Amino acid sequence: MDRPLSGIQDRCCCTVLYNCGKPLLFLSWEYIYAAMLGDLAFQVPFDPSSFTSDASQATWRFGGRGKMHWHDANGRPIAHQNTTISAVLVLEQLRVGLRRYDLEMRRREKEIGRRLRLEERLTLIEQSRGTERDSSLVQTRIVVHENPCTRNHLRRDLFCSSYGERYGEKDGSIQRIFAGAQILALEAQDQAVKSIEAADQ
Repeated sequence: MDRPLSGIQDRCCCTVLYNCGKPLLFLSWEYIYAAMLGDLAFQVPFDPSSFTSDASQATWRFGGRGKMHWHDANGRPIAHQNTTISAVLVLEQLRVGLRRYDLEMRRREKEIGRRLRLEERLTLIEQSRGTERDSSLVQTRIVVHENPCTRNHLRRDLFCSSYGERYGEKDGSIQRIFAGAQILALEAQDQAVKSIEAADQ
């Protein structure tokens, strides 16, 4: 039985997580929702008559042991718990400079048709200092993970920064429902570099 703390039943309550230098502690959305909704599984449709599968139709699924559900003896969710928690907020330092540096390095390697040598990489690092590709450049941001089992939903116009992201339930599955302009720009640059790499293969 879910027993909310007295006086906050009708308020949005969020858990805030921050990784303080633990490299093997992962706070990406897949791991957050695995803790919330159950063990993470990757489901691929399989046709037993032809022994074939379609990887393009693969989806994430959640199993037992999630903290937002009570489970039966077979691990199936049977009732919500911890419904006072509206969302899990991950506070992190996004290394945007390093991401931009990596994109520029890959772009140059494709341009010249080979891997950059060590001295060339060091030169690129020096050229990037003080620019948006400076590897020391970080951006503090919040990634919101909505609790689909909550009683009180966190407003979706909160934490919508240019580097922010938000995940939640949409069309029956957990997916990203918001990404800030700077995140979309980084992803577009990454996709452009991947297109160049694929064209050369």
